[in-house]
Amino acid sequence: MTNIGNSVYCRNVIYDSATGASKKATHIARRLIEGVFTHESLIKCTLTGQAPRGKDTKSDFAIRPLNKRGKDVILDFAIRYAATKNWPKQDSTVIFKFKFKEQSED
Repeated sequence: MTNIGNSVYCRNVIYDSATGASKKATHIARRLIEGVFTHESLIKCTLTGQAPRGKDTKSDFAIRPLNKRGKDVILDFAIRYAATKNWPKQDSTVIFKFKFKEQSED
């Protein structure tokens, strides 16, 4: 396990894949989410804790948000890592809007 900040850990295989294959902060954030959160959390939780709004999206269990500290650390790490690699600058709004949303809906 690799500490990506604030005592939040990511599985080594996922961390290595994310840091080796990503070219943008959004890419690395999307990859890291799978290494920080459990599969069960990704299935049962959404980014904000709000229920999905699509057709046929009824759920038999309460919708909860993903852990805020985990989300914040992933964002901070992705932005810092992108800066060290001189990748295009992306703010947290862009990263959340496009990558975390897609991941939590899968």
